Amino acid sequence: MSFAVDAAAELGVPCPLFWTASACGYMGYYNFRFLMEKGLTPLKGEEKLTNGYLDTPVTNALGMTKHMCLRDFPSFVHTTDQDDILLNFMIHKLGRASRAGAVIDRQHL
Repeated sequence: MSFAVDAAAELGVPCPLFWTASACGYMGYYNFRFLMEKGLTPLKGEEKLTNGYLDTPVTNALGMTKHMCLRDFPSFVHTTDQDDILLNFMIHKLGRASRAGAVIDRQHL
């Protein structure tokens, strides 16, 4: 419910977010914008799903090991559609989350 970040900013109060997926998933989603800016996603054709393109190293993704490959990110990045609703939803949601005072994941309760 990242919309709470906007409401908290309007009221001038801090806003922690509760993330129910894994911390690893959070970091994968967090890097979606980076992957788009680097031109790694959306895929430039469906053949990229089967021709080894997903083995492309992504060595400088924020908070991730240098041994990451494109296939290691959540599958929303495997789309060929720049307007993919899930890809863009996660980019928007994580953009808001970066403005939160804290992000608490369920594994640390």
